[in-house]
Amino acid sequence: MSGKDLCLFDVDGTLTLSRQLINPEMKIFLLELNKKVAIGLVGGSDFDQIGEQMRDPNFVESYDYVFPQNGLVAYKDGKLIGKKVLI
Repeated sequence: MSGKDLCLFDVDGTLTLSRQLINPEMKIFLLELNKKVAIGLVGGSDFDQIGEQMRDPNFVESYDYVFPQNGLVAYKDGKLIGKKVLI
């Protein structure tokens, strides 16, 4: 998405109520906004939990960037681009 501004959104507690599913209207808003800017999802939860909350098991392909696990894992355009492990 070269040349597009990037808007990052926290999932749990921002796009959704804490540990809840995304509101359908919010999901539509994100898809419309994505026509104008790149969208990134950020969350402290793991990949599967974010997918559940976003109501989309293939959510990583629907957004330009996804950063689960507090950004320790990074996806761009649906592809894994980075992963760190903290012990």
